[in-house]
Amino acid sequence: MSGNAWTAQFRADNKGDYQTAATGELPAPMHDEVSLQCYHGPADAEHWIRFDDFRVLRLTE
Repeated sequence: MSGNAWTAQFRADNKGDYQTAATGELPAPMHDEVSLQCYHGPADAEHWIRFDDFRVLRLTE
C-alpha cells in the first residue's frame, strides 16, 4: 500500500477477519482538509468505531 491509497474495512460483531468494503487512491494534494468518515458494514447491525493514535500534522515541503 502506498501513501496515496486508502482502504475502508469492517469486522462484523467485533470477531473474525476484517472485510474490505472499498479501496481507492487519494487525489493530488491541493487545498486539503481532514475528513473522518465511518460507515459500511452490515445494515442490520450496530456500528461502532475506534481510532487509536490518530494525529494531524502539518507537513513541510
